[in-house]
Amino acid sequence: ARVPITIAPKTLAFVPLNICLKLPPSHYVFVAARSSLPKRGLFMAHGVGIGDEDFCGNNDEYHAPLYNYTDAPVTVERGDRIAQIIIKPYEKVDWEEVDDLGEKDRGGFGTTGK
Repeated sequence: ARVPITIAPKTLAFVPLNICLKLPPSHYVFVAARSSLPKRGLFMAHGVGIGDEDFCGNNDEYHAPLYNYTDAPVTVERGDRIAQIIIKPYEKVDWEEVDDLGEKDRGGFGTTGK
């Protein structure tokens, strides 16, 4: 964290990470929570974050959206390691719209292998 921030119970705060990046072409940033966050009563809202290569201005600082799920305030101190960033390449694709995928329906969540 770039600055100390106290997150009230049952609320969300966007914690600045003190990181601005200019990525190489065809790369993105994957922002994930550190595994120690739940021990502090925090989790990263939406689980992970994605930053694309055009998020690169002088004021485009990455933030971690942290939710305090406890009944007490939680303070994140300056320098606390709350997130991890992974830089990954991606492949640009050309989309082709079709009317039929030619496969049977799979059934949705929880149906793999059934």
